[in-house]
Amino acid sequence: MLYMFLGMSFANAQDFPDLLSKARESLLNKEYDKALGLLDEAQTAIGSSATLVKPNDLASIWYYRGVAKKLLKQDPLQDWRQALIYDIAYKWESDFIDSSATSDFFLNIRDEVRDRPQTVVCVPEKYGQAKLYVDGLLLKGHSDVPEGNHLAQIQCPKGEVFSTWTDFSKDLDWVKMCNYTFDVEDMPVQEEEDEFADFGGFGAKKTPTASLSSNASQCVKAEVGPVNKTLVLSAVGTAVVSGVVYLLALQGRSQYDDPDNADIKTVSDLEDLRTSVNTQVYTSAGLGGVALGIYGYAIWKMRAGATTSTK
Repeated sequence: MLYMFLGMSFANAQDFPDLLSKARESLLNKEYDKALGLLDEAQTAIGSSATLVKPNDLASIWYYRGVAKKLLKQDPLQDWRQALIYDIAYKWESDFIDSSATSDFFLNIRDEVRDRPQTVVCVPEKYGQAKLYVDGLLLKGHSDVPEGNHLAQIQCPKGEVFSTWTDFSKDLDWVKMCNYTFDVEDMPVQEEEDEFADFGGFGAKKTPTASLSSNASQCVKAEVGPVNKTLVLSAVGTAVVSGVVYLLALQGRSQYDDPDNADIKTVSDLEDLRTSVNTQVYTSAGLGGVALGIYGYAIWKMRAGATTSTK
């Protein structure tokens, strides 16, 4: 139900272009506080958008916010950085600030964002005829995005779009963003890439896509079968006995090293105590090995169970 709420907002997502246009006009009219208020409304609207957004439109919110702050003698760094996270190719507009020093500062932020640590966006193995987007870019597999807050959108099989903000620190349950169930097994046929798409192609406009991740292995979760409680409890019990025997060995060793030990009257008594201590140490080590072996077997059984269940 949360995602259903996210897909509906008091701020109509269709108002976003108008809000962005009014914010730009306010900046040109030097009404900077008014522009900031309009940009907050635009962020609310686009964050629950029922239509797919474009990277440039998303970046404009933070770019204009940075412009307003700069003209109000505030620090624009965080906002301009966020704008470039959404659209690394975002262009400097001299209509607001005609300063080569400031535009150079903006370009330097772009270089910083390019070197920014990446977060892996994991795509579910099956999501049917839905389409997944991050910051307006279509996901075609596990993808890399710069660290930070991002707009995740899903276009459900019937065409509806649901949106939410996330930093991807936790896996997003993409399919549940749709407000109805659908057949996730009905995956689309893999389309052949049009090698001429970037040059105009043969008609269709190429959809911008996110860069595929070089760390896709982070999205692969090890599957395990059911835990064999008997084996695990046996391993724990054996380990406990091993520990107890080792404590007895330590106690015997302290008696062996005690020159005032009244129980040691002859050399034979000393030899017997040493033998007993050594036996306890070896027994403890053996039991520890058995416990480790049982635990290892339990882990192997779980993995083997997962392999069997997925065949």
